[in-house]
Amino acid sequence: MKKISRKIGRYTIIGKLGKGGMGSVYKASSPVTEKTVALKILDPFEILMDTVGEKELTRIFTTEAILMAQLHNPYIAEVWDFDYDQKGRPFFTMEYYCNNLGSAIGEHYETDQKSRLVAPEKVIQYGSQILLGLSCLHSAGIIHRDIKPYNIMISDLDVVKICDFGLSKTRGETFSGVSSGMRIGSPHYAAPEQVHEPESADERSDLYSVGVLLYRMLTGELPSMKNISLSMVNPLYDAKWDDFFGKSLGLSKESRFASASKMLYALKHLSIHWENVKDRQCALTPPEEPGGQDQRIFLRDAPTRKAGEHARSCFRVNQMDRPIRYIENNFQPRDHFTVNDEATGLIWQIGGSENPVDRQGADRYIDRLNFRKYAGIGTWRLPTVNELISLFDHTENMERYCRPAVFNPIQARLWSCDWRSDTTAWYVNMELDFVGWQDASCFYYVRGVSTAGR
Repeated sequence: MKKISRKIGRYTIIGKLGKGGMGSVYKASSPVTEKTVALKILDPFEILMDTVGEKELTRIFTTEAILMAQLHNPYIAEVWDFDYDQKGRPFFTMEYYCNNLGSAIGEHYETDQKSRLVAPEKVIQYGSQILLGLSCLHSAGIIHRDIKPYNIMISDLDVVKICDFGLSKTRGETFSGVSSGMRIGSPHYAAPEQVHEPESADERSDLYSVGVLLYRMLTGELPSMKNISLSMVNPLYDAKWDDFFGKSLGLSKESRFASASKMLYALKHLSIHWENVKDRQCALTPPEEPGGQDQRIFLRDAPTRKAGEHARSCFRVNQMDRPIRYIENNFQPRDHFTVNDEATGLIWQIGGSENPVDRQGADRYIDRLNFRKYAGIGTWRLPTVNELISLFDHTENMERYCRPAVFNPIQARLWSCDWRSDTTAWYVNMELDFVGWQDASCFYYVRGVSTAGR
């Protein structure tokens, strides 16, 4: 019997992405063009319906769609369509990307658990983009009130997109029907005033949330868990960083940055300071050349299909989806396009695909490499997860930032040949050093591998 596809309005539902207090979000396909979109439909929790009422919730939901549709900024998710489903419930569609900051740092429902650390350059890059997006929002008189990792999408080209405006408000607006004791925002990320006086939140409340987010990326922890002094948590950072977060995380609004542009200005200066510190340290202590393994490491080279703990065991990764054991590579250039790792006997492309592709496109890219005999090799293949994570750099001190890059950093998220299910496949994030899975329709880069001597 042919499976009947579920539809919401004109859109075919592919799968559910999540549910919040106001609504449910689905991955959906547009009619005719089959373009993938995120579809959000009004589907409130029962307690919210009883407290606020359907009429007010519909107004808030519709306002969210209108607010987003009026904004045109590269760092804010764009709304494309608004309509009603077969039951008369409002929904809207917006641009969709597979990745978000929450999954990238490995944040789970237990928010107080340690997350993955992010390199300072990447934290500054994402932070700058978020602040540019917020500057646009605030200029339009909109307060987001729920800035957190899972509300920051990451595009295929590594650009952040602020999304989920369900708790946002325009300057001076109040939510009629909302209990004065109702909390607005997510625990740990919401500014103190959002807990005690939700309607008093302003632009500086959003900036507090950005401060928490940046602190978490740099330390893997929340600032509420210990002193906000980064220099006490990680010796890579000094008093300049402490000053920035001391102002970002001020308990009173008056003690914080006055605007997103002022916080961005301070972050840019912090970037210059970091680069100067790094240059001085790298000049004083040149990185040592890795010696590689004493014996060649043989890695699994055949594709597999695994999920859950079976996948972790096969890939030899921990609960943070990072390698249990790292490999000391010994890279030797073959030509301008390829490098040989004598530690594993693998030949790698230095670059990879020029653009991100879906999983099917990854196979086609490898076929083209072999058809052209790229770099004189006709045995290119899509690497296994085990082969890809052999490229991870386990160094966590300044040496990591001093060592010249072997591979093109643009190809940060890479498809593997391993599958998780019929429709989901495994990939690796080379910047954050972890293994993840996504729908095969998502877009990642490809880096070909071959075994030396074959």
